[in-house]
Amino acid sequence: KEYCPSGDFKANLIKFFNKHKNLSKERKDYFAYLNASYSLANLYSSMDDYLNALYNIIDNLIFEINYIFFDMRFYAYYIPLNVSASSLLCFVFQTLSFNDFEDTFNKVCRDFEFELKIPKDVMWEIFKNIVNDLDYRDILEDALEEYVVDF
Repeated sequence: KEYCPSGDFKANLIKFFNKHKNLSKERKDYFAYLNASYSLANLYSSMDDYLNALYNIIDNLIFEINYIFFDMRFYAYYIPLNVSASSLLCFVFQTLSFNDFEDTFNKVCRDFEFELKIPKDVMWEIFKNIVNDLDYRDILEDALEEYVVDF
């Protein structure tokens, strides 16, 4: 009731998840951040707002790909979630143009408030591989082997 006092339920959910995402960022609660961005992606997708869904999917995956380096628990804990995020990315990608995809990727990279541990061009290749239906685990493991010494 605090977040959804009245009005449009989905609009209130968007406010709730955005607030949760921002609080998670402030608290450095990375698991909560990923959950909030994934929830937003699903919500926007259910509303057929594919550009906002794409933004949150890319934000989710860039965060996970980069922050796995801070805590290897991300790898074991979030692989199932991000396999789902990758599937959602493939679905959304089919409804938008390649230019929308590339523009949104670049916008997320510009807006990203955390340190990027993997070069942007490498992440772009990872994303192109995801939408070309390559297995997310294989893609991520290849990136980890290249950029993490003790994997």
